[in-house]
Amino acid sequence: MVETRQGLELGLRKFMFELSEGKVHVVGTKNVQKPELTITERVYADSEPEARRFYEQKGSSVNVRAGSKSLYIKGESSSDVVSGGSGSVNVQGAGGVVIIGSNIRGGVFNTGYGNKVIINGQEIRSSQPVARRETRVVLRVPVAENVSEGEKPKPKYIIEVGAGNITFENANGEYDVSVGAGNITFENANGEYDVSVGAGNTVFKECDIVRSRVTNTAGNIEVIDGVFIGKNNTFKTEAGNISVKFGRGQGEIEVQTSSGSGAIRRTQSFFEGVKNPDGQTAILRLTAKAGEIKVISK
Repeated sequence: MVETRQGLELGLRKFMFELSEGKVHVVGTKNVQKPELTITERVYADSEPEARRFYEQKGSSVNVRAGSKSLYIKGESSSDVVSGGSGSVNVQGAGGVVIIGSNIRGGVFNTGYGNKVIINGQEIRSSQPVARRETRVVLRVPVAENVSEGEKPKPKYIIEVGAGNITFENANGEYDVSVGAGNITFENANGEYDVSVGAGNTVFKECDIVRSRVTNTAGNIEVIDGVFIGKNNTFKTEAGNISVKFGRGQGEIEVQTSSGSGAIRRTQSFFEGVKNPDGQTAILRLTAKAGEIKVISK
């Protein structure tokens, strides 16, 4: 396992992540004075020395570029080291392929020349590609009270992950997030969201949602103790359920729901003595083409 850690300068306003596989975790904390980035990678090999040699020769599979106002992280492909997994595996690589702890069922194929595959210490003549490492990116950012410059930061996060989970915890800002296969979780993460999920669930826990658009192709959308502010809040799932449970601070809100039939049912809920910051009624639009919609107010 290889870990890379670096401190980042204050004033960063745009964070861009692009990984074909891996996990991204953005967490706001009082324990750091300036943003801190940690990238942890598991390099699968027959032994620790072999993994370290591979890392020294090939370098990290994640490219990091930090400017004065932005941070860009891009996953680079690696076709020489593979982790074992269940099911049939087809790996095509230009170098040796090593698999450990494997419970692979099915064929192992290698289309390269002079390559070999080692599974749990035993060489297999017929090989494989699409090698991968396990990558985890953690970005720790200071919460507003911990920023000495006085201005409350409102960074923009642009995150694309092909396969893996994305988590936001105690982080403020604007989020443009997409994942092909995996779950997205926001916990006490307040801001504006543009979320796209191919196959997986989207969950909000105790979040203030200022303006949001969430689209799930296949998966559920769940809001637990959420507060919606503003008129442009739209949640839509093609195949899945939507569940919304309003938080205690929710102001006057109008909920518009539509199911597969296309009919819109309007439900208006009022919370006595509580006003939205903009003084207007918040509007939440929920659409489930193949699934159920449940709205609960405290």
